[in-house]
Amino acid sequence: MEQYEAFLQEALRLTDESGGNPSVVYPFLERQQAKLNEDLIALIPAFATRDNIIDLFNFANLMLQFPQGQRAINLEIAIAIYIKAGASQLCR
Repeated sequence: MEQYEAFLQEALRLTDESGGNPSVVYPFLERQQAKLNEDLIALIPAFATRDNIIDLFNFANLMLQFPQGQRAINLEIAIAIYIKAGASQLCR
């Protein structure tokens, strides 16, 4: 799971630094498509924190529109993030 944590950290860094620019984030995702899978989806609830939830939310928006990989997995990643983001807002 460490490789998935490192992947998410880098994806969030790129999302944050680029302001959610797809031309910056999508090439990274294209190179890392093998990590867009059920294991990543399972990690999201434990990975999300108050400190990274906004970047995760922005990353989810990018995943919704990502034209590569398996569409169903991309959607599940975004949905898992949206669920966690929504739950974190309810707990405030």
